[in-house]
Order: sequence, then structure tokens, then C-alpha cells
Amino acid sequence: GNLAFGLSAMFTQFNFDRDKIVTQNPNDQTLINNNLNYFIPDASFGLNYYGDRFRLGLSAVNLIETKQDLSSIAVDNTLDRVIYLDGSMKMGLSNKWDLIPSLFSRYMFEAPIVFEGNVRAMYNDLLWVGAGYRLQDAVVFEAGVEFKKFVVGYAYDYTLSDINTISNGTHEILEGYQINVDTSPTTSA
Repeated sequence: GNLAFGLSAMFTQFNFDRDKIVTQNPNDQTLINNNLNYFIPDASFGLNYYGDRFRLGLSAVNLIETKQDLSSIAVDNTLDRVIYLDGSMKMGLSNKWDLIPSLFSRYMFEAPIVFEGNVRAMYNDLLWVGAGYRLQDAVVFEAGVEFKKFVVGYAYDYTLSDINTISNGTHEILEGYQINVDTSPTTSA
């Protein structure tokens, strides 16, 4: 297999200008009376181990895990670390059909762990349809096409959790273009 990794560093500015907020009640105490302006450094990291028929990934965002309260109201709103683990395997059903099951997990310290399982059927490395289940949250239906270096897809998440009283689900559209980078060593004369 192959091992790939990435590391990113970033700076984010959070700005809240109380003077630009218009509320129905000018004495509303849910908003604080002063302005906020934070400049926050952070980093992310990821590993991807893959072969022709499998992939396993591990990544983390908000590595610095800023504990500065970024909220303008009386609730905690910090940048907590998030860890992702995912993997998939491509299983040949015939010379034209592949079945690709995948698992995904997201862990945040003060939130429930998210688990998602998906299965995708791919025809001739070109067309795919699939379905998935996000534990206690949603059922996902998807379809797409991959042609040369382009990919276009559509997914619909049907909400199963308590927010289904106000949400009819979500529609997602995916568009992508694959860029191959030549990493072979060069020789100089």
C-alpha cells in the first residue's frame, strides 16, 4: 500500500461588532455589550493508507484546541479537537460491477460519537449508486458518475432524528476534478 499524510497550519479571525446588530428589543441581554475580535492559530493533520482496493484514513482538526470563548452570547463556543476515522474496501462482484462498503466515525470530546456506514455499487468504474445510515440521525441515498478526471454526484440525507419536525433532509451536490501529481524523482544531467 501507499501512505500519504498532510499537515496544515491556519489563522482564523473571529470578529463580532455589537454596534452593527439590530434587534427587536434594544435591551436584549442575550448579546454582550462589547465587541469581540480574536485572531486564532490552529492546525490539522491527516494520514491516508491506501492500495488498489482499500483505503484507511485518520485525521484531526483543531489540534491546538483553542479554549477562547468565541461566542457573543452566554454559551460556550470553543474550537474543540475533532478526530475522524474512515475506511473503505472495493470488492469485485463481476468484471463490470464493484461493491464498495465504507465506515466513517467522528469523535469530539463533549459530543456523541458519530458512526456512519455506507455501501456503494459501481458499474464499470463509471456510474455509482449507494445508500448509508448515520446512527440515530439519517438515511443517505446517493448517485453519481465519474468520467476520466471528473466526478459529479448527488446525495439526499433523510433526517431520522428529532429535528425531522423542522427539517425535510438535505440535498448535496458534488463536483470534482482529479489532479494527478507526478511524485517520481527527477534526474539532472
